[in-house]
Amino acid sequence: MKKIFFLALCVVCVAASLAGETLMVSVGTGVPGILETTEYRFCFSAIEDGLMGELFLAGHIVFNDAGFRSSPERAMTLRRARDGGAVRVVFVDCVYEAQALTASASGKIVVAIPAKISIAYIDARDGGEITEKEFLPAEKPKPPRMPMEDYYALLGKEAAKYILSQ
Repeated sequence: MKKIFFLALCVVCVAASLAGETLMVSVGTGVPGILETTEYRFCFSAIEDGLMGELFLAGHIVFNDAGFRSSPERAMTLRRARDGGAVRVVFVDCVYEAQALTASASGKIVVAIPAKISIAYIDARDGGEITEKEFLPAEKPKPPRMPMEDYYALLGKEAAKYILSQ
């Protein structure tokens, strides 16, 4: 009986050590008012889905910040991450070109491809930056037949691959 108990204890310890870290993903932009625009929310959501899916498949426990950030309020976000049990936070900021924002404000339908996506990987416990990188979606153009949602998710997956390499 002691052997079975010891074996079960060893299995539980090994399984616990193989668990991934708990990460929180926070997607947003520093442009006020942009989040009320459907095409930008769609873009943020798909990038977040791609990023979270890739991190989850790599064995991490992943959750998102409730909603999207309209300003870079990192201190409050880090507090929410710690309260939720996250060890690390991935901040994703989508930067858009001025003409895309103007077209959206005037009521025109725009394709909301960010000009730049900034990723910051932060230790939630002390707020220290682990790594930071900028991606230019123009360097990974959308294949002609790929739906926009899949392209945005692909951008999120690229960000996750970078984070996983750190």
